[in-house]
Parts: sequence; C-alpha cells; structure tokens
Amino acid sequence: MIIFHRKFRKMKSKIKVFLLIVQQVYDKRIIMLIHNKLY
Repeated sequence: MIIFHRKFRKMKSKIKVFLLIVQQVYDKRIIMLIHNKLY
C-alpha cells in the first residue's frame, strides 16, 4: 500500500511537470498566433 502511494506520488509529480511543459508550449503557440495576427 505504501509502495503504491509512493509510485502514485511520483506519477503525480511527473504529470505536473508534463502539464507545465505543455502549458508553456501552448502559451508560446498562442503568443505566436497573436503575433502573426498583429503583423
């Protein structure tokens, strides 16, 4: 049970990092889109 919990916590942190990266990439794409619309 404890081992499972540890694995779950590790997974959660990995998902967190993944989401952060995705968010950054997404933000960059939106900025690029806005940039292209402005110019």
